[in-house]
Amino acid sequence: MEWLSKFSVLEVIFLLGGIAVGLSVSLLLRNSSYLSYGAAFGFITSFLLSAAYFFIFYNFVRCPVCRCKLNRFKNGKRVPSKQAHTQLTSGYGCRHCGWRPDVLASRGAEGEP
Repeated sequence: MEWLSKFSVLEVIFLLGGIAVGLSVSLLLRNSSYLSYGAAFGFITSFLLSAAYFFIFYNFVRCPVCRCKLNRFKNGKRVPSKQAHTQLTSGYGCRHCGWRPDVLASRGAEGEP
């Protein structure tokens, strides 16, 4: 799951980086149109990374046993994002087959070691 959180960092980097590059080029060349190009590049790239993050988060995080999507309910609807992140970090089991991660399954129901 660590690789998935890097998408949100990349969104911010591209957004601020596009604006910063556009601003520096526009000041260097004394042409204000480069600022708008840099901002547009930053916004578009950030939006595309955000869309890719949600697509990957809801479609490619799967149970290794039954291959069902972990971030969806049994009826196919998406689990709310905050709830899904909480369930993934706490080791919540698969809704379809009951599989739990080995490291977290060895803990008790209260999360005690």
